Formats: sequence, structure tokens, C-alpha cells
Amino acid sequence: MSSPDSSASTPGTVDTQVISVASRSPIMSRLAIPLLVLLALAAAAGVGLWIWQPWVPDSAAAVEQAIKKKQFGLAVAGAERLTQNDPRDTRAWFLLARARTGTNDMPGVIAALRKIPDFSLLKPEAFYFEGKAHFALHRGRDAEQAFRNCALKSPVGAVIRVNAEIELLAIFAMEERWDEFKSMFWQMYPQLSGPETVTGLTMRMRSEFEQTKPELSIEFLSPFVAADPADANALGGLAAAYDQLGNLGEALRLYQQASELDPNNLDLKERHLSVLLRQGEMDTLKAQMVSLPLIAQDRSAILKIKAIVAQNDGELEQAASFQERYLQTRPDDSEAVHRYGQVLLRLGRKEEAARWAEARNQLNAGRDALREAWNDFADRYEKDPTDISPEILKRLGRACKQARLDREGDAWLKIASEFSS
Repeated sequence: MSSPDSSASTPGTVDTQVISVASRSPIMSRLAIPLLVLLALAAAAGVGLWIWQPWVPDSAAAVEQAIKKKQFGLAVAGAERLTQNDPRDTRAWFLLARARTGTNDMPGVIAALRKIPDFSLLKPEAFYFEGKAHFALHRGRDAEQAFRNCALKSPVGAVIRVNAEIELLAIFAMEERWDEFKSMFWQMYPQLSGPETVTGLTMRMRSEFEQTKPELSIEFLSPFVAADPADANALGGLAAAYDQLGNLGEALRLYQQASELDPNNLDLKERHLSVLLRQGEMDTLKAQMVSLPLIAQDRSAILKIKAIVAQNDGELEQAASFQERYLQTRPDDSEAVHRYGQVLLRLGRKEEAARWAEARNQLNAGRDALREAWNDFADRYEKDPTDISPEILKRLGRACKQARLDREGDAWLKIASEFSS
């Protein structure tokens, strides 16, 4: 008869000797119950997590409902689950971007929108809202690029394209990029119809008469420069604000910094040269004029500066030539008309000088008439945008024409004709 210690367990049965060790060992006997308790608690916790796990939207429609109810945390969780289930689901990425907007997670919004491929029909909208997110983060360069991409990807006349171009107009106005503002405006304007044309032209006229106070521009632009110190256009906008305040030293410093960041930006260069001219820094101005690329030599603002420099140096024939070429592009510039008349007078061309003096008087009268007509229109329009009088529109159009804003005048007169019929 063999001893218990030498016996072997039958295959498939539990070795009772191993189990009994726990009962014979003081340490094991103390650990056995706590271990079982921990296992039981862990199992219970698992069940509890399953029971109390918050509901997460499990479909696009459910996520949409959560967004409408402003339950943005739930919407984010649901949209993230949808993108995990199918990373190619562009609608899910778009929903995720919208949900993250509600939680103010702008970097997350941008990341989600960039998951939408270029071939998707949602891509123009993705670019548009990416631009809005960049703008909220005070990143003007990135916002501008996204809005440009939206306009390029959208067909002419599409609402999303017009909206993107309006956002670009806001950026150009903010940064005092008025040549680009006018160019973009006339690119956008033909896409408008009906009452939209009045709204659009109202925006254009505001850029003539209702520019932002420089103190507010500085307050608004400073966060953009802080967020992106390499944004040359934001620096240029800040420089323009200091210029308007009369702080030419700070304006020059900022323009110099902006020009170094973007040496090919001719708009910044022109504005920098203009401040140098008004500051009387003629040696620096002339040195920088010589270094301008050939493509810049016939630009409107450069011709104006060349004319003034030549006049100051007594080069009257050259000054007259530059002024004449400049006025072909900017017939509405009353100051330039006056300068041209003065140069002609000094050259002994008295009859021509007299005609230009009269042209200046007409221009100034037209400008005064336009301001008066605009104020009357703006007061009425702000009270009731639907109360549009064809007579006031005609008055605006005629005043624009007299002030040599011919394109704007033609547009107002066309709208007046449409509202009269």
C-alpha cells in the first residue's frame, strides 16, 4: 500500500493536495480570502462599468441630434466612434469637426476636416470651416489659404464660394490690403443677384467711408501677430494702424520687419516706401526704389511715388510723365490730380494746368456729393434693408461717377434700373 505522498493524481481530476496547501500554510490561508474577494470585486466592477457606461451616439443621425441639443461631448464621442468604425466615412469626419467646434477644440476641428479627401464633395465646405477655425486661433495666413482653397474648389456662383470670398474680403480689410480687397470684390460681385447686389455694394462703399479706428485695429491685430509672428500681412496691417495714428517710427519698424519676412510682397513694399516718403527719408527711399524688381516699376503706387520724388528733385518732365501714367489707373485721386496740375503749371503748360485744376474741383465736389448720398442711403438702409429707393440708388450712382468711381457708379445705376422696373 503506497503512502499518500507517493500517490499521483488521476488525469482530469483536481489534485486535492495542491488545494489543501492553502489550508496548511498560515500565509496562504490569510491571502486566499482577500484574493477571492478582489476577484469578485473586479468582476462586479466590470459588470458595473457595462451597466453605467454612458450612452454614445451610434449613428450619424444620433450624432446630429446630439449636436442640435448642444450635447457636444456626446457628439464628439459618437463621431469619434464612427470614424474609428470607418476611417473613410467623410460625413463622420465632418460631424466630428462640427462636434469639436462646440467644445471649442479648434485644433481638433482642423485635424478632422483635413481627413476629408480632396475628391470629396464636402471638401469645399471642409476648407471653409478650416479657415474659420484658423481665424478663431488668430492664424490669419492659414485662414486665408483655407478660404482661397475653398473658392478654388467651388463652382462660380456657389454659396460656399461667395462666403469664402467674403471672408477673404474681411481679412484684406483687417490688414489694410485695399488693392486686393477691390480685386476680390469685383471677382465676387457678379455672382450676386437681387438684394444681394445692394448688400455687396454697401460693403464696397463702407470700405471707402467707414474704415476701422486705428486703436481698434491694433487691438484686433495684435493677437494675430502674437499667434503667428511670421505673418507679414498681419504685421503690415499693424504698421498701417500705427501710421494712421501718426506713429511713423513704429510703422516703419513694422513695415521693415514685414518686408524682410516676405520680400516678394509688393503691396507691403509700396506701403513701406510711402511711409519713408512722408517721413522724409529720401536717401533710404531712393535706394529701395532702385532695388525694386522690374515687375514693380509700372505698378500704380510706385508710379505715384516716382512722380513725387521726381517733382521734389526738380525733374518736372519726368514727374509729369509718371503722374499722367498714374492717373490713368487712379483718376479718383484728387491729390494726384492737384500735383499734376502744379507740375504742368511749372512747365509753362498753363491751359492744360487749368483743365486739371477744374478737374480737381469737379472731383472734390463729386466726393462731397458721394459722401452726402452715402450717408443718406446708409441711414435708411440700416433702419430697413428692404426699403430700397431707386432714386437714392440713382443718386449714389451719379455721385460715384462724378467722384470717378466709375465701376461702382455703373453698378449702382444698374441696380436702380432693376428696382424701377
